[in-house]
Amino acid sequence: MGTAAIPEAGLGIGTRIPQANLHVSTADNVPSIRLTSNGSGGFTPSDWTIESSAFEFAIRHIDNTNQRPLRIRGDAPEDSIYVSPLGNVGLGTEAPEEKLHIVTVAEDTDSFALFDAQGAGSDSAFRLRQNGVTPTTWEFRNQEDSGRLNIGIAGATPRSRLTMPPITTCSNWAATGNRMRSW
Repeated sequence: MGTAAIPEAGLGIGTRIPQANLHVSTADNVPSIRLTSNGSGGFTPSDWTIESSAFEFAIRHIDNTNQRPLRIRGDAPEDSIYVSPLGNVGLGTEAPEEKLHIVTVAEDTDSFALFDAQGAGSDSAFRLRQNGVTPTTWEFRNQEDSGRLNIGIAGATPRSRLTMPPITTCSNWAATGNRMRSW
């Protein structure tokens, strides 16, 4: 493979005055750069494009579906998605303090995460797990068939409103079977 010399001003495709190391300009509404793996190296052939338009930046998988798994609107706020050097993901922050940190600065707006199961027979759920001195997993599940919020503690899959293993102790209360007591 040969080597190409690029002038210090950059390489322009569709422009004689490049404004970056690689500058692609076109009269087309959606300029794109296509990346192709042709399969000659033993891998499955694959095509992707990096696209921009007046409305969004997108990465498209060129196959029979032409899906765009990543889309960013041009009017999205600063730091809409940020990944720190530690791998923490910030939504609305450039300083995420946890693996997922959601920040909103809009007045009278709560910071929510929406888990939206739209497939038939699908529950919407999330788990909180820690593996410390007393390893515990809490599962919160919105049941598709009843609309109830079921909570499972200590790894118990929630099948009713509150599901626990036969003997669970947490701070000032204990549960055995379906009974709860506190002290």
